[in-house]
Amino acid sequence: KRMSEAEGWRAAEKGDVFGNGAEVRTLAAAKAVITFEDGSLARLDENTQIKINTSKDSIALEMPSGAVFNKVAKDVSRQYTVTTGEYNVRALGTIFSVSNAEGASPELMVLESEVEVKKNNAEKIDVAKTGEKIAMKKDKTEKNKISKGDIDKKFIAWNIKEHQGR
Repeated sequence: KRMSEAEGWRAAEKGDVFGNGAEVRTLAAAKAVITFEDGSLARLDENTQIKINTSKDSIALEMPSGAVFNKVAKDVSRQYTVTTGEYNVRALGTIFSVSNAEGASPELMVLESEVEVKKNNAEKIDVAKTGEKIAMKKDKTEKNKISKGDIDKKFIAWNIKEHQGR
């Protein structure tokens, strides 16, 4: 973790509190779980980096690379967004995953409720509902149903198991 771009990276400890602007990254064979004060949580896959921006009205994660599984508290007064590349996804009270693997298009999978996709914070370009996934291509989105193969991916399977245990 690092608390600012001027600070070097250091190992995070269980119970660490991250302020606005803090960055978290996981290395190979490592995962992280970040719980926000409203009960929302973000689970980071290995080789993932995020920057956390919070206010009383929003939780915003910037993710240049990696994968993050999000369980968003049902709080209609607070927006939760994940930005990756030129896309941002916004949800209220939902469970979804966003991935941005090197060499692939960013992908959104919605496991509960619905999530809206925007490009460069402009107007909405698509919406995915429970059981749908969206690949965010250069000039369009491509929507499909989530497959058993998607659910069986190591990171998603781990998150579903963790979610069911709560």
